Amino acid sequence: MLVAACGDVVANTITGGTARTLASSDAGNSDAALSCADGSLEFRSFLLVKAQAHVGGNDYALDQSEVDAAISGFTTIVPAWVKKLSGGSLCFVPETYASPNALTSFTNTCGGPTPWTADVADDLQALAPAGKYDSVFIVAPNGGSAGSCAYWPTSASNASAFAYLDPPGAAGWQDPNHYIYEHVIWAWLIGFYGFYRNLSGVEPPAVPDPSHGSDYGYARDQAPYSGWMTWYSDLLLRKVMQNGSASGLGEPAWSHGTIRAAAVQ
Repeated sequence: MLVAACGDVVANTITGGTARTLASSDAGNSDAALSCADGSLEFRSFLLVKAQAHVGGNDYALDQSEVDAAISGFTTIVPAWVKKLSGGSLCFVPETYASPNALTSFTNTCGGPTPWTADVADDLQALAPAGKYDSVFIVAPNGGSAGSCAYWPTSASNASAFAYLDPPGAAGWQDPNHYIYEHVIWAWLIGFYGFYRNLSGVEPPAVPDPSHGSDYGYARDQAPYSGWMTWYSDLLLRKVMQNGSASGLGEPAWSHGTIRAAAVQ
């Protein structure tokens, strides 16, 4: 199952019948994102930026301003969001690479022609071998994407979770409350969902699908930020209630270690 995200609507998250706001005031604080707290579990993520594409006789490109903003946001804003959402128990360790080579093909994923694992296979082999990263993200132009999309670890992505992020423009990356960061966290969680959900101690009850927050009484968060961040936080902290029992990820999942470690065991 390939899961596509759409996320530019702002609303409220309801937990246990009450409205709850998850403050995002430190999500743009780069200092908060630069180091991992003692005892936090490190998850390593790689952002591949492909600014140029020449596919089917057509040329596509991202502005250099967006390339710079995407790299900056991925290395500062995303780690700060992860720290906030996980209560400091998890640490998002980013690495980035802006490729000088143009894409030459798209795959019909994400609801339209977008780059996927086969289109960057050489990059994955050279830059993201098995055991190096827990998650790999790509930002690149597309030929008509319906949004971002994500999948859990497979051999095609060298046993890392994989996601395509639909570029929002430089201004989007510069705003820590923009929906692109909801997309990043959602895609990150899709990888966790696929990897951890069947491991001992994590179920029962079943780990909720990160795309199905409304099934558990959640709704989109209120302004100033967009997306389902409170829902994602409760998933990470194993605070989602199912039939009177807590479900989600949390310590039962983290006790199994990281995705990258499992790839080389």
